[in-house]
Amino acid sequence: MERRTALKGAVAAIAVSALPPAAMADIELIELAHELEVAEREFDMLPDDAPNWDEAYDRCSKIVERIAGTDAEGVAGLRAKAKAVRWCYGTDPIDFEEQTTDMRLAGQIVRALLNI
Repeated sequence: MERRTALKGAVAAIAVSALPPAAMADIELIELAHELEVAEREFDMLPDDAPNWDEAYDRCSKIVERIAGTDAEGVAGLRAKAKAVRWCYGTDPIDFEEQTTDMRLAGQIVRALLNI
C-alpha cells in the first residue's frame, strides 16, 4: 500500500472516530441510503416477471426498514430518510394524499430534502 493511501485512511478513521455519536447515526443513514440506491437500480432493471423480482424488492424493503429504524440527527440523515420515502412512492409523485396542513408540510419537507 502506498504511504499516501495509508495516511488518508488513517486521517479518515481519526476524523470519523472524533465525530459525536449523533453524527455517527447520520453516517449509518448515509451508507444505508447509498445501499438503497444500488439495490433500487438493480431492482428497476428487472422485468416484472423476473424470477428474482421478489427477492430484489425485499432487499430494498429491508433497507428502507433499517433507515426507518435509525434516528436522523442532521440534514444528511434526514435526506437519507427522504430517499427511503421516495422509494416507497416508486414512480408516483410524492404527495401525501390527505390535504391536511401537517401532511402537506411533510410532503414539502421530503421533496425539499431530496432536492438538496
